[in-house]
Amino acid sequence: MTHYRDLSTSCMVEEGPHVRAVGWLNPRFPFETGDVPPEFLSKLQEQCASPFQPLTLRGKHDCELKLDPSANCKATGYKNLWIPSANNCLYVAPEMIVHYIEVHRYQPPEEFVHAVLAAPNQKSPLYWQMMELFGYSEPIIYGMPLSEYDSLSERDKQLRAQASRRTPEWEKANPIEAAIYRGMERVELGNYFEATQELEIAIATKTNDQQLLFIFANACQKCGRFQEAINVSSDLIARNQEYPGTVTRGKDALLVRALSFQGLQDYPNAIADFAIVVERDESCVAAYVGLSECCEAIGRNSEAAAYREHARRAELG
Repeated sequence: MTHYRDLSTSCMVEEGPHVRAVGWLNPRFPFETGDVPPEFLSKLQEQCASPFQPLTLRGKHDCELKLDPSANCKATGYKNLWIPSANNCLYVAPEMIVHYIEVHRYQPPEEFVHAVLAAPNQKSPLYWQMMELFGYSEPIIYGMPLSEYDSLSERDKQLRAQASRRTPEWEKANPIEAAIYRGMERVELGNYFEATQELEIAIATKTNDQQLLFIFANACQKCGRFQEAINVSSDLIARNQEYPGTVTRGKDALLVRALSFQGLQDYPNAIADFAIVVERDESCVAAYVGLSECCEAIGRNSEAAAYREHARRAELG
């Protein structure tokens, strides 16, 4: 797992002055060990049972810590945990933190222990209220708040999904939600031009839904509507000056804008945006590739070669 120092303001899934990373361990870096209060561990396990996931990563976190010199630990996890606190900090940890505490005696910072003990239940009304400070609101699933949707039986969830897709009456009564559904479906199929036609119906009214705006900008970039992609991503970047590297906000919006500038052959602006992206995320292969291509297009061949090497190294890990 990529290592992030405890209480640093960035990690694999979140970044900003409000962020406090906890439990992103790697065997090359020492960490505090010791006992934790049993009530803290119990509460942390509850928080990890069904956490809010604004972003999910492909693959799993593998424990790289050794139980003894001759054996590797085989524990894995794939979820992450967002815990808001009364001190206006957002603690972000991998679910593997429970394993690190139980098996490897990891001792997280005391302020994280206090935050977990005082935290509301994941996806509870108070949780969403506290998360609003950091720009997160309760997701809407097939026209229902996530908390209500989660309370449905699996059969009722299937029926609601079918109704949202197949009933003309539902689409007529919920034109915006239906447009979003159709647009997202087309994004998944790679039909980006059709996706933008559906999604622009929704963004005209959902001007504060930044995730939707980002998806629209990304689809515009992919289907060649470069200027629209630039306009929307610029708006997202301007809104998120406080959280410039947050995934699906500042950093990814910068990447979309850079690719759109590149599509318009505006190489100086593309290079400027790509450079900021790699400054914030040294593992972003797409940004290094973009820098290489843009530098090559304007005759900066030595820089292009250097960026190609950076891309190769980032792709290898």
